[in-house]
Amino acid sequence: MEYVESVAPDDVLDTLSWLSAHGYEVTRAVGAGEHMGSALLVFSLSREVTVVRDRDQWDTSVALSPGGKSHSVAVLAAARRGIPWDPGPRRPVGTPLAQKLPEGMSWRETLPLVLAWLDEPGAASAVDAASDHAKERMKRWWKEAPPTHP
Repeated sequence: MEYVESVAPDDVLDTLSWLSAHGYEVTRAVGAGEHMGSALLVFSLSREVTVVRDRDQWDTSVALSPGGKSHSVAVLAAARRGIPWDPGPRRPVGTPLAQKLPEGMSWRETLPLVLAWLDEPGAASAVDAASDHAKERMKRWWKEAPPTHP
């Protein structure tokens, strides 16, 4: 956890603090000494929240129960709002990657809303439908040619 605290952006740190303050416990931690700067934290309570740093890019996902299938917070946030998730346009080849995914989304603001929504009636079926939609959308996205570098 010390390694993560030394390299994480503020929004990630704020989210980790929120999870701890709300009873989530770290049940898995991997990272310090990884040659590519990678890290993995798993927080568990009634849900399981995974925070990953892979080659300097942060991402997070939520499983509806510990050990269950993980879903991107971006997909869950879209499902909560009742809209289909979209990955956005492909980046031009050679464009630097965002530091944190989804780009522009505050985890600290979004994750608590998503976790509360998951307790509402019908949320689990909405997650299944949103996950199916996201898989199909990503299949099409990968077939799209990336733009050339400007």
